[in-house]
This record gives sequence, structure tokens and C-alpha cells, in this order.
Amino acid sequence: MQMSGLSEHVIYHVAHPVSLAAGCTASIPIQSFSLSGERVLVFDSKISDVCASKCVLIRNTSSSVLAPGTISVSENGRLVSQTDFAPMLPGDESLVSYGEDSTISVERAVESSSAVTGVVLWWSKGTNGRRTLSGARQTHEEIKRTTYVIKNNATSSTGASSVVGDMATVTAMAVGSSSGTPLFIDHVADPRHEGYTIMTTDHAIKQTTAFTRYRHVLEPQAEVRFVVEERATHTSTHGSLPQLKKLLASQLNESVLAKADCQRLEAIVDKFERRRLLAKIESELARPELVGSSVSEQELHGWREQRALPTQLLTSLDGLHALKAKRAEGQRQLSLSRARIEEVFTNQDRLRENIRSFEKFGTNVLTERYLKDLDKEEDELIAKRRANAALEEADAAMLTEMKATLLVLAADVARVRESLELEVQE
Repeated sequence: MQMSGLSEHVIYHVAHPVSLAAGCTASIPIQSFSLSGERVLVFDSKISDVCASKCVLIRNTSSSVLAPGTISVSENGRLVSQTDFAPMLPGDESLVSYGEDSTISVERAVESSSAVTGVVLWWSKGTNGRRTLSGARQTHEEIKRTTYVIKNNATSSTGASSVVGDMATVTAMAVGSSSGTPLFIDHVADPRHEGYTIMTTDHAIKQTTAFTRYRHVLEPQAEVRFVVEERATHTSTHGSLPQLKKLLASQLNESVLAKADCQRLEAIVDKFERRRLLAKIESELARPELVGSSVSEQELHGWREQRALPTQLLTSLDGLHALKAKRAEGQRQLSLSRARIEEVFTNQDRLRENIRSFEKFGTNVLTERYLKDLDKEEDELIAKRRANAALEEADAAMLTEMKATLLVLAADVARVRESLELEVQE
């Protein structure tokens, strides 16, 4: 396993001291180690989605600590890479990468599925210290399958590679075998849902909770399909009306959701539904002008048929809507009457102007007609004013009645809401 660094200095003892004159420079070998190595290919989707990396897997088979530095990689006698070298304790392994491979093709496909494996009631602590049913807590099992399709497009086995490090001479020979170059697949678990756990252990050579390295050896022109399965378990809480309706509509087995718990959840859905209806009613109770703005007559009829709320409350609301409609009709008549009065005033101004224009001619038929029209419209004005006074008095009475009904209805709504809180407590 490659190390990230050492906390102590690595001290090498030179077997044969070397003297160096002032002003001279020289490369002085300190120690030589012959290590075992293996030529491998490593596929890591975080580095490349299609290509594997050429690597040499070095094992520190010596009894010494190898200090960090730089390391050179040669292939068939040619220098192909120079990279950093991490420190290695005795027995450690390290991958030294020296380029991309063109012989291995890798295709990767991911499939995910989710299932609800358990549902329990979700209780919360109420203000009075008693537990209140707030919804449901679901347990989900997530399954993720990653399929790797790997093909070795090479026509023959590979040659040999060697790595040489500085400071101490580190020589590792890695030779490809006739059976093909090993391929390492580095698979990292999905971090979602507090982290998936990798379940597949076939071909695994190194495994932690969130990481597994798989080893495959492919002959030239060979193809292999390999599936890595991950699983995660997490919970979710559902306390809103749409969430609980969706949960109950899924028709889960009794092994997942017990029948008694299902009945309690249906009761809380009914409670939430009635709370929603009460909230619509309350939005109309702030002032008389808002009556009828949230609850239509069709909705009110449906609530009465479904017996969604107490009959007395619905009857009071129906009476309040009737008062609002009656008052609206009275205000409409009052508005028409006032408009007619304004029209009469305008017409009387015209008649008076015409009468003044005929004063120099004395009394005539047209003047008498204008005077009769004025007299008739004055009678109409008197009648309209009396009717308007009656309408205004009726409107004031209905407004007073509406305000009183609003107070009574608000008290009824509060009592129903309080009973809804009590029925889901333990």
C-alpha cells in the first residue's frame, strides 16, 4: 500500500566512504536494492473513462525503508517516464504509473434501483410532553450495479519494464507473462446516502469499506464482463399530506408496513386533510370581505357529502356564504340606484337649461312638458333615496350579522382543530 509520507528521516549508512575534492561534483550511489515488481494495468474511472494506465507494482522486499525521491521507468531499454517516488516501508507495495495503455478497452455502465424495506411510525414530542404521531419513517435499500466490459485487444504478450530510483539504487524488473498482463480495477463506492458498501468480493485483492481493487488477467483478444454491486441503507421521514398520500398509495406489503400502522397513518392523513380544510376556512374569517374567496359552493357541497367536517360548522359556513351573497345583491341594487340618481341629476340640469332658454317666449307646450318631466324625476329621486336608505340599513345589519357569525365560526374551527391534535397523541 502506497504511503503518503514519513514522519522521520531515513538514514542510509554508506558502506565505503567516498572523498570528494573541493569544487567537484559527483553522483554517488549509496545503496542498491533489488525488488520484485509486476507489470500491471490499472483502470480508475476517476482518471479515465476508457483507458487503463500502465503501471509497475513494486513490492519492498528489502528490510530497509526506501526514502522519497524520483523514479525513472524504462521499457525495452527506452526511458518512458520519470515520476515522484513515495516512501516505502518494508513489505509495502506501490504503483508506479508510466503512461496510458492502448490495448485494453473498458466500457462502464451503471444501473441503480431503490426499494422500501420497512416503514415505522414517526413520533415527535408534543408541547405537553406526550408523543404525537407526526408521520412515517421509511427505510430504503439502494442497490447500484456497475458493469465493466473489458477486452484485451493485444495480439501478443508484452515485454519487460524496469524502474530505477535515485539516492539509493532501486531496481525492479517487471516482465509480462504469456498468460497476459494483470488488470487492476479500482472501484470507489458511491458516497451518497452516507456511503455505499461494496458487496462484490470475487477477484478482490484489496478491500476497504469504500474501496476495492479487483484483479483480472486477460489473454490477448479475450473479453470479460464483470459486475460490482454496492448497497446502501438510509431512512427518510414523511410528515406532509402529499408525502403520506403517496406512501399509502404505494400499497406496501404487511411485512414492510404493518396493518395497524397503516390504519394509524390513514388516520393522520385524514387529520391532515381536515387541517387543510380548516386552514381554507380560516383564511376567510379574517374579515367579511374575504368570505367566499377560498371555499367555493361546489367545495362546500362536496365536504358536506363526504362529512369531512362537523355538520354544525359547515352549516354556519353555508349561512355565512348566503349572507355574503345577499349582501352582494343588496350592494349591487344600491349601486344601480345611485347610478340612476346621477343620471336623473344630469337630465334635470338639461331640462332646467332648456326651460331658461324659453323664458323670453313665455309659457308654451314644450315648457309645460319640461316642468312635468322635472316633477316626475323629483318623485323618482325621493323614492330612490328612500330605497337606498333601506338598502344601506339592511347592508349594515347583514354586516353586523356576518361579523358575529365570523366570531362564532372562528371559535368552532378552533375547537375542531384542538380535537384533531388530541386524537393522534399517546
